[in-house]
Amino acid sequence: MNYLPHDIVLNILGRVLVKSVIRLRCVCKSWDSLITTPSFISAHLNHNNDNKYNGNDYIIHMASWKARRLVSSYRSKSPPKTSICTVAFDRTFDKISDIEIPFDFTSDCTQMVGSCNGLLCLADSNNVIYLWNPSVRKFKKLPHPCLENLNNVTLGFAYCSENNDYKVVRTSHSTSLSPSEIEMYTLSSDSWRQVEISVTTDVWFNEDFLSPIPLLQRTCIASLRGKLAFIGKLAFIGQSSFQYSIWVMTDYGVVEFWNKLFVVPFERLAYWVRFTNYGSLMVGYRSAPFNRQGMKYALIDIETLQEKKDPDIQHPSFIASFMESLVLLDGRNVESY
Repeated sequence: MNYLPHDIVLNILGRVLVKSVIRLRCVCKSWDSLITTPSFISAHLNHNNDNKYNGNDYIIHMASWKARRLVSSYRSKSPPKTSICTVAFDRTFDKISDIEIPFDFTSDCTQMVGSCNGLLCLADSNNVIYLWNPSVRKFKKLPHPCLENLNNVTLGFAYCSENNDYKVVRTSHSTSLSPSEIEMYTLSSDSWRQVEISVTTDVWFNEDFLSPIPLLQRTCIASLRGKLAFIGKLAFIGQSSFQYSIWVMTDYGVVEFWNKLFVVPFERLAYWVRFTNYGSLMVGYRSAPFNRQGMKYALIDIETLQEKKDPDIQHPSFIASFMESLVLLDGRNVESY
């Protein structure tokens, strides 16, 4: 291998699976130094992103310890002591493996905030937030937020491609008497800062950005094969049937390029609608009116509009796209397990 040019070695290693790359760190000191550099981690990630949407993508879903305890109690089984994430194939939802979460929360009310480039953001109701990459077996507990005692808090997790950074946004819902308070955590600085935002931003988004789309109820923003998508309940059909309208922005940032792809008829009122990377529609609904045992899920083929299968997902479940990556391998204040 000493006779191979450095750029060829870099090209080869950038195409190797994450678990194999981790093992290759033991080959020599130069490879270990190369693999742990931010430039190599980014190059490896970019190669994986270039091969997205090929039908071999992954999905990850999690039921909190509290939810698993309720389900176990209903089924007369002993409740589990830890939360578990399940990795499955995006296209079929067939399970690949279960991954035990390697850290504890102070509250039973936990959620998966989001997933970006193989990095998961998990949080509980006590403002305890973790970033976790199960592929490299590393996690990071975020410092305590700077804003205290916020009401109706919503968390968001995203990747900023402009500076190759990851951000967690924490915001309170605004009212006429209490304006929104927003703070943002940045991974590169490992710190929170308060963010000022004008109310007109939300007004512009509602009136201009979505203006070509008719008024829809129970709407949500999603991603369909890398494009911005909009889902909403369009109309009632009879007493127990509904229609959901699916729109996609074909030219990002241009409001005139919102195109309606199709309308999905569904026999039950959906409380949760998302797309998988492959393009299937995942719908969550109550199995019966006022059923407290949880939600049922259906996987719908958007080409045939037929229900493909009933995935084996525990309720309540948080579902996100997932991929293997080296993100967090070179992070500061990161714990291994």
